[in-house]
Amino acid sequence: MKEKDSLKEAKTQLNDLLNEDLECEELDTVNHEHDKEEKILDSEHHADKDHYHGVHHFDRYGNHDDVKKQDFSLKNQFKTSKRSEIFRICVAAVILALSVGLSAIDGLLEKLTINIGGVTIDMRILDILVIILGIPLAGLWYSLGIAIIEPWFHFLIDGDHSPIQIAFDSVGYAIAVLAFFFIFYGLFRNSPVHEDPNKKKRIFKEWTPGAIIVPLLAVIFTTIFILSLYLTFKSGESHEHHHAETAHADHDHGEAVTQWDDFTNDKAAVIFGTFGLQLARFLVFYILFVVVQKKMKPINHRYQ
Repeated sequence: MKEKDSLKEAKTQLNDLLNEDLECEELDTVNHEHDKEEKILDSEHHADKDHYHGVHHFDRYGNHDDVKKQDFSLKNQFKTSKRSEIFRICVAAVILALSVGLSAIDGLLEKLTINIGGVTIDMRILDILVIILGIPLAGLWYSLGIAIIEPWFHFLIDGDHSPIQIAFDSVGYAIAVLAFFFIFYGLFRNSPVHEDPNKKKRIFKEWTPGAIIVPLLAVIFTTIFILSLYLTFKSGESHEHHHAETAHADHDHGEAVTQWDDFTNDKAAVIFGTFGLQLARFLVFYILFVVVQKKMKPINHRYQ
């Protein structure tokens, strides 16, 4: 009996010693992490610009916060309140104004593309880029509203378009907003305010969505062009557009430009040619988006 009591007492003493060692190790780890943070905070360069030290994030003003798992949650990043709603309305108005202004510049590029009866192969990049970049600040619903309205403002600036195509453009822009919201931010869990501490993982999350989004939008806007072309010809609007452009010149009302059937023989060439241009358009667009959205993170973080 005494031997058993002695064994129990020895085990208890041993457990106490092990627990003390574990506590000391944990304390050393905490102190080590604390020392690392202190060194970072004491660094003379830590407040020069927005940057990261592992999970530690410092803005250009020296403010510090840590990257957390919930920072990459779609629900947490895009939650709203009554207070933020007023801010989002103001931001949405600014984004709309910027996108309309930039669409006028984009319109110069469209002058180089083929215009068939008022239907142009869309090559605008800057206006949709501003709308997509503004999603974290304006929110999903206001971004969708901007995406639907903005093409009509472009139509007022540059009337060399078919209203049918503009209507389809509104749908296409709205789909682009949804694609970035649910694929880039949702499926791939990119944060609009923080970078992933793991560099390889961050690069994968930023660039891989393009393999889905770029072909998807290229297909959608190619379809928009073909449908707009078909409906414009069938409605007779292309004939009116062509007649207005050639009002001071003799022309034959049976010219090929007024007939949809004249394009059916070259249907494959038109579709694949348009798809190639749209693929190039959205590839350039996506590269610009990934580069610029990194620069936008400090702004998104500040006004979150």
